[in-house]
Amino acid sequence: MIDTIDVGSESFGVAVTPDGDFVYVSNCGSNNVSVIQTSDNTVVATVDVGQCPLGVAIPNNTSVFVANTSSDTVSVIQTSDNTVVATVDVGIAPIGIAVGPDGVNIYVANSLSNTVNIMCVEDPTCDLLTIDVGETPEGIASSQNSTLNLGLIYVANQGSNTITIINKPFNEIEATLDVAESPTGIAATPNGDFIYLTHFNSSMGGRIDFGTVNPGGWSEEGTFPTGDQPTSIAIAPDTDGDGVANTTDTDSDNDGITNNDETSGSGTTEVSSNAQRNEGLNDPDGDGLDNLRDLDSDGDCIPDHFEAGGGNDSDSDGLSDNFVDVDMDGHHDEHDPDQTGNNLPLTDTDKDGTPDFLDPDSDNDGRTDAEEAGGLDEDGDGIHEEIEDLNRDGLADACHPDTG
Repeated sequence: MIDTIDVGSESFGVAVTPDGDFVYVSNCGSNNVSVIQTSDNTVVATVDVGQCPLGVAIPNNTSVFVANTSSDTVSVIQTSDNTVVATVDVGIAPIGIAVGPDGVNIYVANSLSNTVNIMCVEDPTCDLLTIDVGETPEGIASSQNSTLNLGLIYVANQGSNTITIINKPFNEIEATLDVAESPTGIAATPNGDFIYLTHFNSSMGGRIDFGTVNPGGWSEEGTFPTGDQPTSIAIAPDTDGDGVANTTDTDSDNDGITNNDETSGSGTTEVSSNAQRNEGLNDPDGDGLDNLRDLDSDGDCIPDHFEAGGGNDSDSDGLSDNFVDVDMDGHHDEHDPDQTGNNLPLTDTDKDGTPDFLDPDSDNDGRTDAEEAGGLDEDGDGIHEEIEDLNRDGLADACHPDTG
């Protein structure tokens, strides 16, 4: 333990902004949310919300959604000044709240109306969609199932001992699974292959597999013992699915560029064809994904791997081919100097100090890379016009070999 931070009373939910700079904690007993600044672990704001806030979901660095259980509302906090900019009526006693797999919607589990409401991130006041689920839904989570190529939302129904699975494209029920008694917490691996559960009354956890026992479908739940009355569960993020958690992965998106080179670099600039990053553009295309988890950081429809000088992506999906990682540091051996590989050179065609993978006009000829690559860039901002990205890997669906 490195610190203890005083917040409001009966604190319950906690979530972190994608940039890692702030933590939002819901305090049911004091009807407010504490905002913690991670640089020094201090509370920098306290935001009054509805009655008994429990669940917290953060889709991007600009907004926070809080489920107020006793007032049947969701409060939307604007992070720039930590003020409530919208209060939305939802079902009865909302507890669980989660960001959808594509970051476009918020899903709210209403424990006493046995429903899930679907909200819009960009316009929280949009008309709500409502889906009937099992009895007493509490826990809720989402992931992109790579096998089905579907965004899925998983709802733990404590009262009916079931899991409701909702598919994102149509917001319809994909499946209902029977599980052990009183499922409460729920989480899914990023690739959607596994669901993990907690069972409050039976003091155990569970796991459901996709496709391992039942090809194309879900297995029965396997259980394991836990401590008394487990309520929640989380999975360490592994953006690129290489088995190395983001916290220890030196290349979190497996594009061949190290996280260091995708964020701050060395802080120096070489006036040559190989530039080191020297500015703070952590999300130049504004898609809500930091470069270290974005396969197309500048949004020009050209994968970072190629623009950084790589030649090991034969299908142009942005991922290095034939991944091998002997030392389990998350960096493909072909690009890992520790394994006789070579870091990508971070090509800088126009020698302006910004590597091509972050530069909207890499050769400085007045035409954007998006346009020169044959894409759509009518406003000339360097970002491809078709920005939909259902699997949230940073490479727009229109540019991905599987979808475009």
